[in-house]
Formats: sequence, C-alpha cells, structure tokens
Amino acid sequence: MNLEWDFRMNGYVPTDMDPQLVPGTSASAIFTGNNIVVRSNQESAFGGLDGEIGRLLWSNDPCCCEDDGSWVSSLDAELRAFAGGYYFDNSNNAFEEISGLRARTELRLYDLAMLGEGSRLTLDGLIQHDDVRGTQTEVGLYVRVPYGPSPGRRLSRMQRRMVDRIVRDVDVVASNQAIDEAAKFALTGQPISQAITIDRNTVNPEGVIEGAGADSLVIAEGSAGIIIPAGTVDMDIGQVVLGGGSGVTVVGCNTGAMANFIAPGTRPTINNSFAINSGGGLIGLDINGQGTTAAVNLIGAGDFEISHSNITNVDKRYC
Repeated sequence: MNLEWDFRMNGYVPTDMDPQLVPGTSASAIFTGNNIVVRSNQESAFGGLDGEIGRLLWSNDPCCCEDDGSWVSSLDAELRAFAGGYYFDNSNNAFEEISGLRARTELRLYDLAMLGEGSRLTLDGLIQHDDVRGTQTEVGLYVRVPYGPSPGRRLSRMQRRMVDRIVRDVDVVASNQAIDEAAKFALTGQPISQAITIDRNTVNPEGVIEGAGADSLVIAEGSAGIIIPAGTVDMDIGQVVLGGGSGVTVVGCNTGAMANFIAPGTRPTINNSFAINSGGGLIGLDINGQGTTAAVNLIGAGDFEISHSNITNVDKRYC
C-alpha cells in the first residue's frame, strides 16, 4: 500500500474440513429410482483466498485546510473504497464452491479529542454476493485507543498507514447444505449396487433376486400376497433381502452420515428357501421353508445377518 492505494490478499487454511452433521438434525435414507440415497444437512469449513484493491476517495487535514467554519473542515478524516472478490472451496465434492464479488467502504476519523492523539474511529460497510449464501451486508465500528504516554507529535499520513488494521474475512467461511449421497451397508461397508422391489406379481422372483447381483438391496413387499419362488434363492455376496416395513442401517459414502432405511410396503411371507452368502442379510421376512430343504443355509464363510424374521414349516433337522 501507499498513501492512496491498497492491494491485499489473504489465504485461509482450515485445520479440519471434514463435514459434520448440523446439530439438531438427523440423516434419512430415501428409495429413489433404483438407488438408496442418504440425505443429511452437513456443515463444513472452507479454505480459500480473498483479495481487494482500495483507493482513497476523500481526505481532510484540519492542519492544512482553510477553516471555513463548517464542522467538516475541523475533521481529521478520510474516506476509502475497496473492491475485490473471494473464492472458497472444500475437498468434499458434495459441497458447492463459494465465489463472489465484494465491495466495502471505510470512513476513518483520526485523533479524537476524547480519546487522545493517535486514536482512530473507523466506520466500515460491506456488501458481497455469491450463489451459495446470496447477498450479505455487514456494518462494523472499530475504535483504536493508544496506550502508554502521549506521543510527542501526531502521526504523519504515512505513519498512520503503517498502523492500519489487518483486514481479513470477519468469520470462518463455512457452508451447510442438504446433501444427497450414495449409500453403503453399515454391516459390510460396501456401496449398495442397486435397489429393486419384488412382490407377489413378480415373474420369476428367485431369478430377479439372483440377477440383482452382489451388494444389492432387494425389497420384498407383501401387500399383494405370498411370494412364491419356484426354487431356492441363491443370494450373491453382500446381498440383502429386506421386508416391507422393516429397516436396515446404511451410511453415506462421502460424509459417513448414518441413517435407518425403512422399506416401503408391508411385511411379506415367502414360501421357499434362501441360501445366504457372505455379507448378506435376511431382514423382516416370514419364511416358510418347503419340504426337507433347509429354509436358510449359508454359502461360504463370513458375516451375515438374519434379524426380525420368522422361519417356519420346515423339518427341524434342516433349519
């Protein structure tokens, strides 16, 4: 800076840019299309930079100006204007970047009689706009009071410039946004590949379940009647069959927000057997095993979940 011009730039590096669930809110899981989406209101700090150019518009020095008797002529004051912009971003792709333009003014009053030589009163006005936060306005009042013995003489204009306050963003730049993100199973940590629905009217239900593939979520909806697969359903790795009205815990792939997905519809009855694979699950089902075939058996080794389900009508030797 010099007597008339300013140019400044600031950089901001947050120590923690991980998104956090906004206090008082909770995440929810939604079935849309053939996907499960975790929706949450997340907040995160942003890193970035801002800069501005300033210009002296008006100044009055009572020592150098002729006193015309007006109150203005007795003021030791100056008016400065600034124009610039800012850019802030977050490494998480779920958040939009924040960039915009900013303008502000400063009216400075020097060496106030009630505060002593070297004092300063600054009235600051700011307006800025970006697509995320909209238009924002701020007004600030800054008072500087010197400490120690009274200076032997008034500061010159250049000496005043050397003790100008440091100008930076007045707050931590952050944003909270409603974020929709892909979901993964809390049990296995694997992203849900797809979500489909079957019911009484589904043709070849065992083929539809098996065709959904690994890490898929199959919602069995029971309002149309009993679902009757033609044979044993051979589930893929990480596949979950979830009954209508029952829930499974899912996690957002990006933010880690946890939610309980409740399947639409009513609890189903399924007349046949399941071969469950590693990482799979049977949740919220009434399973009627047929004949001497095991109602549920395990393919391979690994964790699996069977919960909130009833298994009936099968020879006990084969459960």
